[in-house]
Amino acid sequence: MESSGIVGPEMDPSEIPAVARTGRSEAVPVAPLGRYDRVLGGWCARNLLIGAAVGILMGTAAQVVIPVLGNTPPGTPEPALWVRAAGVLLTAGCYGAVMLVLSAISGIGLGRPLGRRIAVAASTLLLTGLFAWSVSAVVVRVLAGSHVTIGAVDFFLNSTTHLSSAALDGFSVQLIALGSAVLVVGALIVWSLRGASVATPVTKLRHAAVAAIGLLSAGSLYTANSVGGEATGALWETTPELAMLGSIHTELVESYDASSYRTENGAELEPGPPLEAGAAWQLVVDERKTRPRPNVLVLTLESFSPKHLGYLGYDRRITPNLDRIAARSLRFRRAWTTATHSNYAQMAILSSLFPRRTAGLDVYKRMDYPRVLLHDFFHDADYRTATITSQDETWQGMLRFQTTGTPTYFHHAKDHEGAFFHTGTGNVVPDHLTAEKATKWIAAQPGPWSLYVNFQMAHFPYTLPKSAERPFKNAQPTPGKFNYFDYPEREKQIVINRYDNAVHYVDEQVGKLWWFLRGAGLLDNTIWVITSDHGELFHEHGIVTHGKTLYDGEARVPLLVHYPAKLAARDVNTPVSHLDVLPTIAALADFPSHPSFQGENISRPDQLAANRAIYMNIQGLKTGQAIVCWPYKLIVDKSAKRTMLFDLANDPNELDDLSERRTPITLALAKTLRAQLRAQMRYHHPKHTEQRESRYAPRMLRCPAVVD
Repeated sequence: MESSGIVGPEMDPSEIPAVARTGRSEAVPVAPLGRYDRVLGGWCARNLLIGAAVGILMGTAAQVVIPVLGNTPPGTPEPALWVRAAGVLLTAGCYGAVMLVLSAISGIGLGRPLGRRIAVAASTLLLTGLFAWSVSAVVVRVLAGSHVTIGAVDFFLNSTTHLSSAALDGFSVQLIALGSAVLVVGALIVWSLRGASVATPVTKLRHAAVAAIGLLSAGSLYTANSVGGEATGALWETTPELAMLGSIHTELVESYDASSYRTENGAELEPGPPLEAGAAWQLVVDERKTRPRPNVLVLTLESFSPKHLGYLGYDRRITPNLDRIAARSLRFRRAWTTATHSNYAQMAILSSLFPRRTAGLDVYKRMDYPRVLLHDFFHDADYRTATITSQDETWQGMLRFQTTGTPTYFHHAKDHEGAFFHTGTGNVVPDHLTAEKATKWIAAQPGPWSLYVNFQMAHFPYTLPKSAERPFKNAQPTPGKFNYFDYPEREKQIVINRYDNAVHYVDEQVGKLWWFLRGAGLLDNTIWVITSDHGELFHEHGIVTHGKTLYDGEARVPLLVHYPAKLAARDVNTPVSHLDVLPTIAALADFPSHPSFQGENISRPDQLAANRAIYMNIQGLKTGQAIVCWPYKLIVDKSAKRTMLFDLANDPNELDDLSERRTPITLALAKTLRAQLRAQMRYHHPKHTEQRESRYAPRMLRCPAVVD
């Protein structure tokens, strides 16, 4: 039967298959312009599927690579297989959902050639960027032992130049490989998105349901993370993407909890003194500043481990100058930093303020709270004041914290015009030049002075000037395997040789200050405090360098107070903190402690309360907090989702976790630690301006009455 050749009015000729019109098989044309419903539906479906496929690929790769190559802290529980599988599926759902949303937005202009190009470019850039981030996050997890979190992102964004330089120096081959992989994946994505396919209503409905299930699953598990539980806690550690989402959620929840803080378990939290106490303090200082006053020198050393100091028992004689000073000083043998990364630790020394203000990393962007630093305190007492440091004080916003409006002499790496040494987190001035700068400044002062000096050359990678003495010759680790995150344990002694050479070099600069003060007749009339911002690890607990844990290898610091006019030399075993440095200097100079200080005067250790607690925390590459109530130390490692209790008197190397065997002690210390941290965050909460406008920071809680 012949066809009439008449096309029905309900049919558009362009919709008749080519084979019916011409008798020849031809490619089906793309839907005509204006057919947004089918074109957009196909575009969204393709984006969702490609996004989910990349999510499955990256989630599965994380399950294989991290357990095999990852630097996981010993004792960290491994997620069950079903938890890993759920993590992969949830990651795929997240990728698919993100791509679905983007495709719906970018696909509006698909009906035009330019709109298609823009949509393909936007989708390609986003998915390729997610792929690059995921690979980088897996590499960081393998090297650092923890996932990239919101705190780690803040840490990087505030050290972009420094860390990028370190990456180019130590990981150039890996970066080239990553760049090549990104280009290949980007090309594959463009190829996959080269045209918008047509999808039936059933297909569109199916893909929309998949996206909805993924979003609902993410939302429910995201909420469950605030409640806790072993399964949900482990789930958020299975892939880098989920770890990032979990850290964002944790920060939001903790910030919210801080705003509604109430003292729990009967803990007596003393609020800070009213701001009017600062005016009363100034009146006393004004009365006493006409008396003869001692000079003040605060010296911080970078990454000095107490285990490598002669006066504390090290068998290598690499610190003769520190040992000489220690022989005439109060020697605190149980001293802790407030944090194991410099941007927190150093600022706590200079301010006697505990560095916990938000749930995430504090880079000192918000300076709306009262603070009195070393140079503020002594400027108000009519001292000449100065800061002379080898490091770049802009790192992580530290310069913002130190800028208080008080006139003071300031010199740091940014002011240096000569050669630098690169430490991985910044360019530093050779310490012998900083020592020369400090002695010249002291020599020019006619009256009492207060000086803060920071030496940096013991920071990883322990690089020294060519002229520096190197007592230990086998000190060159294998190139390409020696980095801040890890190095082969078989090369531990080589690295220690390198570190000891750096410690010896820094000790020589300490000696220059000693001989200058002695020659100028200033030594006995100067309150000299020497400490380190934190310690250093050499594969203890499977970890190297610092800024990653609160184990004592990183958290314990040397602390010397040299002032023969008032202090007899002796060892002190009373637990103390960096928060105590400024109150102690104030007392030795015969001034009252400033009401803003959160520490205590430790120059008379026998008069200290037996139940004083020592607090510390980290917020950067990793997140955690700890409390010491001697002899017990509780560590809450939030990155590894572990709580550990150690008896430091019987287990100084922290190898025997007692948390499950001594539950009452664990719970009591955990409640006290949580109460102090929440009080800190409540005081600094952006909405609670009335507290900061009327009072100084809260006081530090005492240890609980622990019953085993």
